[in-house]
Amino acid sequence: MNAAPAISVVDSCTLIYVEVDQNSNKVWQGTVLDDGSFIAEWGRVGNQLQSKTYYLNSVTLAQSKFARTKRQKLRKGYTEAQIINQHQNYNVSLKEEDLELIAAKQIEHGKDPRAKQLIRYLVAVNIHNITSQTNISYDVTTGNFSTPLGLVTPERF
Repeated sequence: MNAAPAISVVDSCTLIYVEVDQNSNKVWQGTVLDDGSFIAEWGRVGNQLQSKTYYLNSVTLAQSKFARTKRQKLRKGYTEAQIINQHQNYNVSLKEEDLELIAAKQIEHGKDPRAKQLIRYLVAVNIHNITSQTNISYDVTTGNFSTPLGLVTPERF
């Protein structure tokens, strides 16, 4: 019995469109496969995405369709999502203790234990504010922030 050849990704991107006033939080994902197909997925962030596969029988044609659709989305106001695929290894993370050390260095508190306790509180509250007012969740064990689309890099904060 012959195994089907593995299909691999040639190119992909994730675009987002966020307009708070309009309650708009859209995502568009495009993927070009080496079998000459192009997959477009779209919908509201966090919901089940709709999808359409274009079988173009040529990687060149699939890449062209992908690039054209991506340009159209960018013209409409979409931006490239600054995320890391959750299946990728990414070792940079900030733990709550790290945030506390950074805050302690940046805030002049002397040796007052109450000031240090306040810094701890503010660090904890800030994470709570980020996670309660957005689709972002915080993993205490890894120190990583993630969205339904993937991990968020520390630089994006």
